[in-house]
Amino acid sequence: MFWVRIVVNHGAAVGCLPAALLCLLTAPPTAADEARILAPSATIAAAAPKAAHLPPIFKAGERILFQGDSTIDGARWHSTDLKHAIWQDYAYIIASEFGSSTSVPRAIFINRTVRGDNISDLAARWPEDTLAVKPDVVSILIGVNDLFLTVPESRPALLARYEKTYGRLLDDTRAANPQVKIILCAPFVLPGKNTTARWHEWLQLVGGLQAVVDHLGAGHRVPVVHFQPLFRATELSANGSGPVATIEHPTYAEHRRMADEWVRVYQSFYGPPEPGKLAVAGRPGR
Repeated sequence: MFWVRIVVNHGAAVGCLPAALLCLLTAPPTAADEARILAPSATIAAAAPKAAHLPPIFKAGERILFQGDSTIDGARWHSTDLKHAIWQDYAYIIASEFGSSTSVPRAIFINRTVRGDNISDLAARWPEDTLAVKPDVVSILIGVNDLFLTVPESRPALLARYEKTYGRLLDDTRAANPQVKIILCAPFVLPGKNTTARWHEWLQLVGGLQAVVDHLGAGHRVPVVHFQPLFRATELSANGSGPVATIEHPTYAEHRRMADEWVRVYQSFYGPPEPGKLAVAGRPGR
């Protein structure tokens, strides 16, 4: 190891260093030097956090599939927008935390969501992107893009088509694997360029889809995750007079809350909760 001592002589100039003379001297480290160098490493190793303890909600080798639209397509497009900058959505958070925990058996997490999909798009690729994957767990979040259809459609007709198509997907999934665990995520809206000006109207529109998902969940006896209540703070401006003008996708912090809520609902339905409050990645539940 070479040790460097820099001596500055303001009265001299050497080569391209007109303001200082730099002398590089080498000397072997002393015992005290080595102690100072090694001590931080030992301290860091001793202070390294233990692997997070997570509730065992997945079984060994289970394949957990996330399906839906751009809300969890991993933000797989490049942008400097803080809502699109990296690929960490709530599905990624769940996968990374449960996939890295030593207390959870090895599970396989798969993301087959597609940006811009509506229920018809999802149905068209369901055989290949869902049934062929042979998942043990299927999480579905779809619907908000149905509200952006370019072909005019009455609200009753839209809801009827949405429920019929969605229900068929659930039937096909259960027929392919009677033991499959399904978790539905109700669509939601956030303030943005497409929604802020008609915010209350958008809440009513997506509310219709949320009611359909609740009905499907009850009929198929599967849990439903409601994300809309998690965004109450985002929906209101600083003085509480209206929605914030922002883009319609969740932020990192919002995806964190979504992951927590997804785990809470999934565990409460498919597995007995741990004693006390649910803990996610070592953090106490709310």
